[in-house]
Amino acid sequence: MRTTILKNYTASVIAIILLTVLSGCVGKNSFEDAVDPVTGNEKKYSEWADNGGLNKLNDFYGVKISKLHVTWGEDQVTRLSMWASLQHSPKDVRKAMQKICGGDDKDWKISDDFGFRIGEYDGPRGHCTYLGGEWGTGSPPGRDNWALTYRRKEYPTQIRKNFVASCTKTSQGQTKACECVLAKFESYLPYEAFLLLEDRFKEGTVPPSTVSDMNRFRRECGFTN
Repeated sequence: MRTTILKNYTASVIAIILLTVLSGCVGKNSFEDAVDPVTGNEKKYSEWADNGGLNKLNDFYGVKISKLHVTWGEDQVTRLSMWASLQHSPKDVRKAMQKICGGDDKDWKISDDFGFRIGEYDGPRGHCTYLGGEWGTGSPPGRDNWALTYRRKEYPTQIRKNFVASCTKTSQGQTKACECVLAKFESYLPYEAFLLLEDRFKEGTVPPSTVSDMNRFRRECGFTN
C-alpha cells in the first residue's frame, strides 16, 4: 500500500521532475556529459579521454578539475571522485556539484572540523560531499585541494531485482539494457516518484512527453525492440 503522501503526487509532478532533469542535460561540455550520472557512459568517457582528457578539457561547471576517478556499474556512473584547487570558493564547488546531485545551496550541511571545510548533501539523485584540506589531496598531504565525491543512490534490492526480471522477460532477454534503464532511473528519480510512475504506467495515465523521454532512455541503453 502506498503512503498518503505518494497518493497526493500527480502525473504532472513526474513530468516536472523529468523536464527538470532533462533541462540540466543541455549545454554541457563533453567532460561534464561523460561523467553525468544520467547522460554519461563509458563510451563518452573514453572518447573524452582519447581527446586529451583533463589535459585538454577539465572544466566542470566552472571548477577546474586536476584529478578524477570514476567507478562504473551497468554503464552508469556509480561513484565519482574529483580533486580541484582550493582557489575555488566553497560556494562554487557546491554550485558545480548541484548539477549532478540536484538540490539548492541551502540544502547542504556545512561544518568546519579540525580546520577542514566539509559540505554534505543527501539528495534524490545521490549523496554528494566536498572536503577542503589535507584529507582531500592523497599522499603526500597538503592543503591545496578540494575533494569532491558523488555516490549514486540505489532503490531497495528487491525492487531492483523485480524491475530487471520483469524488464528482461518483456524485452526477450535484454538484461544489460534493463539494468542500464534502471540505473538512469536511480540517478535522477526519487524512489517515491519511481513508485508513482510505475502506477501511472499501469493506469495508462502517463503524459505523452514522459513516454517520449522513456523511449529515449531505451534507445540510449541499446534496446533492440
